[in-house]
Amino acid sequence: QYGLNQQEVVLNGHTPTNLQNDIVIGTMLGDASIPWNKKGRQNKYVFAQKADRKNYVQFIYEQLKPYTINYLESTCLGPIRKNGIIVQNAGKPCTAHRVYTLCCEHFTNLRHQWYKNPYQKKSLKIIPNIKLNWTRFFFWFCDDGNNNVKKRTITLATNCFIESDVDKLISLAKQDLALNGSRRDWGTGPLIIFGTKDYDQIMTQLQNQAKQFNLEKTFMSKLNNDYEHDYKKYKSGKSVEDEKRICELRAANVSIEAISEEFGLSRSTIYRIVK
Repeated sequence: QYGLNQQEVVLNGHTPTNLQNDIVIGTMLGDASIPWNKKGRQNKYVFAQKADRKNYVQFIYEQLKPYTINYLESTCLGPIRKNGIIVQNAGKPCTAHRVYTLCCEHFTNLRHQWYKNPYQKKSLKIIPNIKLNWTRFFFWFCDDGNNNVKKRTITLATNCFIESDVDKLISLAKQDLALNGSRRDWGTGPLIIFGTKDYDQIMTQLQNQAKQFNLEKTFMSKLNNDYEHDYKKYKSGKSVEDEKRICELRAANVSIEAISEEFGLSRSTIYRIVK
């Protein structure tokens, strides 16, 4: 009526804060995405997690205001691997919490930075010209990180990026945070591993960030304190037939993630079973 669009009314000239930039970059390294939209239309940011991470998603929703306009809880079918191919919406029902922003120029610009072919519906995610800091590293870890207390290693899953971009991330961690990471290639894609030399520094920084943002529960969910206990718990409650089936699926190149989802077990337990 007054010649104003939603972007102008909701944002009212707002520009992203430093924390909002850190959250978006950290989660884009992890589970967030900026989906394709028809050419000529603006893009939005989307972030989703499983039901047990509701508090984390709510935090993202609140911190990204006024960009965030939708918070949804939905039940959908999870992914499953068939004949070596991930099939979406074909697994067990699961509850997801999702955050959507409005479509606006800011995220359209980021779509062009983070995707190789921004006008294509299915485009490769790439690493733009960014810097790392501990806040960005923290949100990346909350999405895709894992802490092995026994081995004193920190692992970041990077299977949504090609190897050259994973190497770029390793260089950024060295340049910006003085961390010495290495790339490991697994069946599910490349990983970045930080070893004993950097372990105490990383843990201290992550704990400080978790306390600052009141996300201790989210941080603790990423700690694998006792692989042996997890395995024994599995052995006491699962049948030999289940273990045999897990080994058969892995031998058929079904991903650890898909097996974990199907049987409700941690990835560390699956690795232990099939090793």
